[in-house]
Amino acid sequence: MDDTLPPSAVLYADDHRGVYIPQYFAESIKHSCVTGVSEEDFLILCKGPDHEQYWETWSDVLDRARVTDDEGVEHYLFQDGDLWLVPVDTPPYDEETMRIVAENKANSLDITTPIEMAIDTLFHSYLRDSEGFYLDAERYGYKEKQE
Repeated sequence: MDDTLPPSAVLYADDHRGVYIPQYFAESIKHSCVTGVSEEDFLILCKGPDHEQYWETWSDVLDRARVTDDEGVEHYLFQDGDLWLVPVDTPPYDEETMRIVAENKANSLDITTPIEMAIDTLFHSYLRDSEGFYLDAERYGYKEKQE
């Protein structure tokens, strides 16, 4: 997860889809939930990365698209390898949240979803001793704090 994303961001497509993320988005998203994207843009993306306008169209879609979910929450698209739906009205991270995320990354934790991030953040506060080492690290598979 990118450090700048709020915990309410939703993973739409992970990076294992590679160059096919735009095509997957166009084929899988309910078009009626998307604004800022024309049917022509969807058709280009559905043709895949061999289409000459694929990447230019995807760049435009990332800039303009808004996706409204079933609860009426509007999201913008953000891609950092993975494709995320980020609520438009989400407040930015506060300094404490940014510190926790940076600390988790420094400790080489594999956090892939906002829910896992929240669970890991809460769980790890109970696993560390006063020296910053993970208690029972072998059992849980966590590494010692890197200085």
